[in-house]
Amino acid sequence: MNFIRLLGVFLLISLAAFPQKVSAQAERNVGFAVNAYALTGARVVTRPGTVLENATVLVRDGLIEAVGTDLKVPADAETIDCKGMQIYAGFIDAAASSLINKDVKPPVTNGRKVDFGRYALAATRPDNRNYLSPEYQANRAVLEKKNSFLSHQKAGFTSVHLLPQGKIASGQGTLISTSEFPVREATLIESTMGSFRLYAPHGDIYPSTLMGAVAHLRQSLLDTQHYEQHWGLYQDQSAFIKRPPTDPTYTALSEILHAKQIPVFTANSRDEILRTLDFCHEFHFKPVILGGAEAHLCLDRLKTDSRGVIFQLNFSEKPKVEEKAESKQLTDDLPDPLRVQQEKLKLWKERIQGVKILAESGLPVAVASESLKNHAADLMAQLRIAVSEGVPADLALRLLTADAAKLLGIEQRLGTIETGKLAHLVVMSAPWEQKESQVRYLFVDGAKFDFEDKAKTEKEKTKKPDSPQEKQPAGIDLAGEWGVEIQSAQGKVIGQLQLSQDKNTLRGTFSSEKGDGKVTSGKIEKEQFSFTVAIGAGEHSIDLQFKGSVGKADLKPEKIAGKLKSAFGTETDWSAIRKAEKPNTAPANPIQLSLEGDDDGDDPIGKPAEKVLVAEKPDVKQTPTTKIDYHKFNTELESDRVRRFGKTSGNLLLKNGTVITVTGETLKQTSILVKQGKISAIGKDLKVPTDTIVIDVTGLYVMPGIIDTHSHIMITEGINEASQSIVPEVRVKDVVNTSDASEYRALAGGVTAARLFHGSANVIGGQDAVVKLKHGTTAREHILHDAPQGVKFALGENVKFRTSRFPNTRMGVEATLQRAFMEAVDYRRQWQEYEKAQKTNPDQKRLPPRRDLRLEALADIVNHEKFIHSHCYRADEILMLLRVASHLGIRVWSLQH
Repeated sequence: MNFIRLLGVFLLISLAAFPQKVSAQAERNVGFAVNAYALTGARVVTRPGTVLENATVLVRDGLIEAVGTDLKVPADAETIDCKGMQIYAGFIDAAASSLINKDVKPPVTNGRKVDFGRYALAATRPDNRNYLSPEYQANRAVLEKKNSFLSHQKAGFTSVHLLPQGKIASGQGTLISTSEFPVREATLIESTMGSFRLYAPHGDIYPSTLMGAVAHLRQSLLDTQHYEQHWGLYQDQSAFIKRPPTDPTYTALSEILHAKQIPVFTANSRDEILRTLDFCHEFHFKPVILGGAEAHLCLDRLKTDSRGVIFQLNFSEKPKVEEKAESKQLTDDLPDPLRVQQEKLKLWKERIQGVKILAESGLPVAVASESLKNHAADLMAQLRIAVSEGVPADLALRLLTADAAKLLGIEQRLGTIETGKLAHLVVMSAPWEQKESQVRYLFVDGAKFDFEDKAKTEKEKTKKPDSPQEKQPAGIDLAGEWGVEIQSAQGKVIGQLQLSQDKNTLRGTFSSEKGDGKVTSGKIEKEQFSFTVAIGAGEHSIDLQFKGSVGKADLKPEKIAGKLKSAFGTETDWSAIRKAEKPNTAPANPIQLSLEGDDDGDDPIGKPAEKVLVAEKPDVKQTPTTKIDYHKFNTELESDRVRRFGKTSGNLLLKNGTVITVTGETLKQTSILVKQGKISAIGKDLKVPTDTIVIDVTGLYVMPGIIDTHSHIMITEGINEASQSIVPEVRVKDVVNTSDASEYRALAGGVTAARLFHGSANVIGGQDAVVKLKHGTTAREHILHDAPQGVKFALGENVKFRTSRFPNTRMGVEATLQRAFMEAVDYRRQWQEYEKAQKTNPDQKRLPPRRDLRLEALADIVNHEKFIHSHCYRADEILMLLRVASHLGIRVWSLQH
């Protein structure tokens, strides 16, 4: 018996001394085997900011058994010498859709089909599931191909939050480890968050615009509430309650409404983020924001109305600034003016600092590989860029570990190195933020992954090094001036070709006695090259397609040749000889471009040029070699569109101007006192309160701000929800664009308020928004909330020309209006009867009518709570609209155009 016991101990020691390496995919231990590791001598970062030097981490059966500096290594543990290495808690990718199997589609839950070519629906469809699949579960569609998680493993990630994308409501995420074990074992949280995005789907079905998408999701959530009421009464055996349908979409949305599942909304710009927060506030739930490019501009709202932010880091390359404006040839790819280059760099840095601001705010913040080309590898590269630009490494590490775990609700299991937690560990050759740092080991769910650089695969061991002939040749250089000869049916055509080259892309100009043009679509592929010369413009342009090749060793050829194809006949031959480079002197008869103004560069906007453009036709035998100073181009940047006086607190004195009152006489040398945004006094020698900003307007005219009563500026992602004929549920105020330069330019023209109309593609379009032009403020601050609410109508050709939807005639337009209002009157009747019954017998359980936002808006028109503004031209159409409206006692507020 003692012999058997000694033999067992010997076998255990042998197993520890000769461990089995796992380099790509973890294998299950079969039979009796000890799953224990001792990682010794490492620099252990137990949590960001807390470090143990020369420490040991003990791992047993996928859990952290102990961590410290004086630990005794168990006899049955495999010892791994980690001297000089760093150990971190396994990294967490907080959002990725790349590991979801796109072939696994959500179940189809759409209802009955409607022929919109025959009917114009006044009511919204309760079974419209376009772009909605909140019941879809990523856990049922995990990509289970071999090495599908390898790129994440090599970057140090031990868990990935798989989050569906691509719809308004895309489905439910799942948190899964990168162990590549079967999904049932690798799943950390089966259902995490519901994925949403308010965006314009485009296309021909409803919704196609952003405002339509917002209305669609709003209606779906209201329908979910009604669905819950219906099922509640049905299950209570209440009388006169029909059986409700079984609807997985509503069941999934119900989880969101009752905070049983957290919604995550994709939003990047300030407008997108605030739009999302406003929408969620309507239904009393707080979302997580995915994207967050301008989250730092919304920090106060995010702190009160969100659960955190998952950054999609995509900083791109650091913009370069060429301080010296070297003369360039006049081509279509000139560098940006200096101010534009500086602005791009400033915005790039601000976005990186935005990550720091959010991370230091106390708001839960994580990072995601979603939308990055190389996924996990690119995410690590982006974080290293952030660190190099001033984001503390420990702060960035938090976003990968502790904060990510907290945001995903698994901080008790992941995110730090503590006794009893899951042993999700990454061992790296150097501090993670260093570019040369490599993952050496990864521990996930009890599996060890070994990424030793020296351990080559058998294929790599037997592969011979490339011979000199097999190596990829250096790039071919075709940049320069060329004399071109084309063999046409009418004889030789002589031309001049100027090529510029950016890596494998060609651009430039072409001139000949037959015509001049630009080089477009130029590219180089190995020894082959091609480019198109577009002669003329618009529908009268002619494309000449040049193709050719050079020898492998001829990297900078002096002669090129090939075939030319045009729209007028068969291919013909062409050739070109490179011209010698000329000294940097102006040609005898160039195209001249002069931008004359101050040379000191102090004016941020730039002064008007005294001479803007002088052009002479060049000699066809010369190549245009125009020299310009592109730094002097006038520019308009977002930073230029700022208030000159900042916020006034509502108290302002316009002093000593000529006041055009409009309703009375013009007042000269008169002042206007404004208190709290309202005109308080008009006159001379007004007493000025101490907290008032004074602006001397001597010699200037002061008049009421212009009100634009029909505008389409400042509307995001579509002004026409043209997919259906009746859409008064969509609202322009949901999609106000506060970064539209048109607003600033309208202000410069004297416009201070505008009615933003839905377009004229529908018989009954969407609700308008009346806004004050307050450039730089939020959408909520722009909207005049107590303005009378209008709805855009339209008549005639605009609404009847679409063959895919009813109506297609002017008679059909009238029928559509009548049907819409009749349904609205019936909808109002149903609610009146319900409310009367509730008052008569409040104890009886009854199901309220379904709230329909489309019919509700139409009923508001009948009730004189919303008002018609109609696009129209012909007298007979106008008369028809007035008659339809008058039958219901409706007064049309305005006829537009």
